[in-house]
Amino acid sequence: MRKSAALLAAALAMVIAPTALAGNGSFETGDFTDWSVDAPSGDATVLTGGAPGGGAYYGAVEAGSVDAWQSIATNVSLQAGDAVSAAALFVNAENDGEKCFYNDVAEVVVLLDGNVVGTIFGATACGSPGQSVGPWGGDQVYVQQDGVYTVVARVKNVGDGAVASQVWLDAVAARTPRAAYCAASGTTMPSGSAITPGAFLELRPGQPAMDAHYTRGDDRARRPVQRSHVRRGARRVRPEGSRV
Repeated sequence: MRKSAALLAAALAMVIAPTALAGNGSFETGDFTDWSVDAPSGDATVLTGGAPGGGAYYGAVEAGSVDAWQSIATNVSLQAGDAVSAAALFVNAENDGEKCFYNDVAEVVVLLDGNVVGTIFGATACGSPGQSVGPWGGDQVYVQQDGVYTVVARVKNVGDGAVASQVWLDAVAARTPRAAYCAASGTTMPSGSAITPGAFLELRPGQPAMDAHYTRGDDRARRPVQRSHVRRGARRVRPEGSRV
């Protein structure tokens, strides 16, 4: 496929589907509906407060037996290229600011068929400031294949269970990035047939065939780059048409 690099860069477009919360991804039912809880020696509860997801609730898991994960989990159906994200917070019970007694661990991971394919959030007691709550953080994980993925928030006491750290979770969401280049005038298929300016060159399933924001046809892509010149007798360079 032949392309003009300059025109193609000028015609770059990005379409991103709205973020959609996973089923009860912000715990707004006030309970663990659509979640599974596995905390036999710890605790899991839905708390109220200033949650980053904008709602009134968030989930919390407290560590239990030494070196045993306590967790909550939910499933999300994703297509290859989709992203899943969440906000999480670590409640550090083992670091007093001067000494880290035991290195408790918390994480939010994404699983496929029981295997970890990405980490949204991770924290350790010795890697965090003294005894503290938060701050909220979290990333997103892009998946490589279609499937039903499991988002797991889990925490464990390491070495001692006298005090228990926690992980809090909110705003588990999935989104579909739909990035593609728009065809500029003169772009052709290998067969030589022209591609309509504004059409996406790489379509995802369900992606619109045209960029709705591409309203100027070729004019925008063809607009010349403004050049600079040096005024006679002047030592500075200024853009064309600017005042001195």
